[in-house]
Amino acid sequence: MTDHQTGHEPAESALTLQAAARLSSWCARHPRTIIGIWALALTLAAISLSQLTVSASLPAMLGQSARAAAATQRITTGFQGGEDLLIIVQPPEYPAANATADSTRTELVSFAESFTASINADPESRGIIATVRTASPEDFAIYVRQKIIPNAAFFLTDAQFYAAIAKLSPNEIRAQIGRNEALLAGAGPAAGVLSKQILRDPLRLFELATTGADSAFSAPGLQGTSPLGAPPSGENTAIAAPPEFSADGQSLLIRIGSIQPPSNLEVARRLTELAETHVRIANTTGLRVRLGGPAPIAATASTVIRQDAIWATVASVSLLAVLFGFFYRRWTAALLIGGTTFTGMIIGVGALGLFLGEISPLGAMIAALLAGLGTDYGIHFLSHYDGARSEGLTSVQSSTRTARDMAVPIATNCLTSVFGFASLWLSDIKMLSDFASLGAAGLAGALIAVFILLPAVLALTDGASSRGPSGTDRFGQVACHIARWPRSCIAICVLSLLAAVLAAANRGFVLQLEPDLTVMHPRPNTALDATRFVMENFTGRGELVPVEVRCGPSGDIAAAAADAATAIRNAAPPVPGLVSITGLHQLVPDSRSVPARAARLAAFDAAGTLEAFDRALDDSTFDPKVYGGYRRFLESLFAARHPPTITDVLASPAIAHRLFPRAETEPTPQAINTSPTSLTSPTSTVLLVTLSKPLTDRQQRSAAISALTAALQSQPNTTVAGLAAVSEELQAAVQIGLPRSVALSVLLVLIWLMLVFRRPIDVILALIPLAFAGGATVLFMIATRQNFNPINSVAIPLLDGIAVDAGVFLVAAARAHGSSRENLIRHLPLTTHAIILAAATTLTAFLAFYPSHTPAVRSLGLIASVGITAAFAGVLLLLMPILILRARPAATTATTATTSAPPAPLP
Repeated sequence: MTDHQTGHEPAESALTLQAAARLSSWCARHPRTIIGIWALALTLAAISLSQLTVSASLPAMLGQSARAAAATQRITTGFQGGEDLLIIVQPPEYPAANATADSTRTELVSFAESFTASINADPESRGIIATVRTASPEDFAIYVRQKIIPNAAFFLTDAQFYAAIAKLSPNEIRAQIGRNEALLAGAGPAAGVLSKQILRDPLRLFELATTGADSAFSAPGLQGTSPLGAPPSGENTAIAAPPEFSADGQSLLIRIGSIQPPSNLEVARRLTELAETHVRIANTTGLRVRLGGPAPIAATASTVIRQDAIWATVASVSLLAVLFGFFYRRWTAALLIGGTTFTGMIIGVGALGLFLGEISPLGAMIAALLAGLGTDYGIHFLSHYDGARSEGLTSVQSSTRTARDMAVPIATNCLTSVFGFASLWLSDIKMLSDFASLGAAGLAGALIAVFILLPAVLALTDGASSRGPSGTDRFGQVACHIARWPRSCIAICVLSLLAAVLAAANRGFVLQLEPDLTVMHPRPNTALDATRFVMENFTGRGELVPVEVRCGPSGDIAAAAADAATAIRNAAPPVPGLVSITGLHQLVPDSRSVPARAARLAAFDAAGTLEAFDRALDDSTFDPKVYGGYRRFLESLFAARHPPTITDVLASPAIAHRLFPRAETEPTPQAINTSPTSLTSPTSTVLLVTLSKPLTDRQQRSAAISALTAALQSQPNTTVAGLAAVSEELQAAVQIGLPRSVALSVLLVLIWLMLVFRRPIDVILALIPLAFAGGATVLFMIATRQNFNPINSVAIPLLDGIAVDAGVFLVAAARAHGSSRENLIRHLPLTTHAIILAAATTLTAFLAFYPSHTPAVRSLGLIASVGITAAFAGVLLLLMPILILRARPAATTATTATTSAPPAPLP
């Protein structure tokens, strides 16, 4: 950097600085050529960006390396059986005193019937909706009647089976019939209810079958059947399940399954809009209807995030235009700086877009951030350009000298910010690494634009003649006021930091991770609230945690599912709040135990047992004819030798689609007429672990997911999936990745500053604003109880690169003009003016995030804004006074001028 007072040109700047000067000089002399080339590059970048899609899918946000996220994505996209949209129907005045009245229930059921008929009659629904139901699928009840009840002995555990054998001994049969007689004799008014129960299961075998969290008869859709007690008629008819009401009877639930996965935002929007349309058609009595589930959550999030991104970008650009007009008092400054850097950022991001197919919602908001960060380079260039023009230099000469003088500080400004982004590249969270790549590419494009496009544009718009002083350093006069009271400014900073320490001490100096990761969803969010309502109020809902079970092509998926269910059921310590385990193991017995169980049944004295049952009834007060159906059930139980297999499950598409991926249950076009028996055996399935309560509390979620993961450690092909598991995975990624990112960003900044300044004292001085800002930000988070989440955690690494920028410019100014205190103060206003405007633009970029409807994004805007403000205060009130106090007074400089070495220049 040239000292304009002494005229010295550092020898080591000959390569870097002169190359930058020659480049900007050539561009200023050939402006039309540069603008033409730039327009072509901008067009190509716009084409590249048009190919990018914003995706809220788990791979786009978390990446395939996250096991729980990858498994969850495979489940949501590969399986068709889930309910992608939930509709809650309630009385107009909810809760209502008469909500459980028959008339109210009839009204809710009538709406459900009208809605189902309306949506099924809509041709558009045929390509979107797979199922619409208000009760458990009849397919399960039919399967239970036809496949499970006749082969019930194969679905019992060994303990249950031998307990059943014991109950079927002649003495135990006689004793149980006697207990039934005594029970009815003393029942009084309850005799009617007890007689029905005894009629259905006189030997009380059913209580054995329903024991255990993964009983074959405790799954949703199977309740209400009598696995070991057939109806009196003995007919294997399906029992129509009643509509699904909440526990308090005030809400009816309608479940809709989509043909395509709701992770596709277009599918989610179409499904949600279709449901809303037919809700309006069917709701003629003013019922309260709410939509929940994955589809409306995704549709709401995509719409709100897109609107927030557009608003943030527009607000950021508008505020920047106001700032430029206020600081420069000419509207062209906003166009010069904003237009130049913005096109550079588009070209940079567009070049990266060639290698990206989709970006996350966080990446979509990068434009608002880059609009503030990238303009800093143009601000410093234009400020020094105006200074050169005020000295009478032409536009080309001013651009040449500015490029020579400011190449290293501006490049350092860019690189330190890039280092902040680069520290996130190693993040295990894909949306953070993509966000970092987009940010780095955009800043690199802005840097190139400042040294190539801006000189060309200035040459065309500013003319070749010199002009008078621009007066753009008027805000830089702040430096003169600071120079009068440097020690007072330092004291203010120190006292402010002490106040922050005391506020944080009152909170215990504890930084916490966000326990509720719904902060990553926009608020208000009626779909999210409705989904939580379903989880908390509908029987058997609770928290559903899917577990993906896989095996090789030659493996036995039924055995793998049985092993996984057994591991969860026998977990030590037990899984907190475990209610049931639903899956393939309930519909197909473990093939490894079938031969032994069949042999035991063959050796069983079935004739003697039936004879003992008949004799016990004859000797009792019961009518043997009433138990004819139950006797026939016992006969089929003993005669069973061929329990159902996966082939039987595949023969029922409604069941198969809930258990296996589409690709493994649907024949290929070349084998459309393939029968289920010839389909390839599936290699993956899903178990649904039902917990008693939703896992909204972080400690409760961590305990449950940790217990499930530990239980399945011996099952290498199983993965705990679902949002709860993904949340834990995100928490771990933040907990591990944040310290690593912070350390890496600080290390990269430190290495670069050592290369630039070469003197440790200058590096330490440049880091003062960063140290002050980092400490103030952390103390602010503690004092205000701001928790770290996967999005706002990027603020600290980014701050490491951004907060040091102003320090670099001040230290560079001190090195070039610090031969005396008076000389330094005389040259500080120009740099101070640029620093103030750069800080204002950066702050504007982050403040644009604050109005976001997503709490995590809003928290990012707040924390980053606090950090930028603290860095600005550290630069002006701490670093600048220190540099002024370090400079020699004029009198001392005069007496030592002949012996003092010139200030160390920048390389």
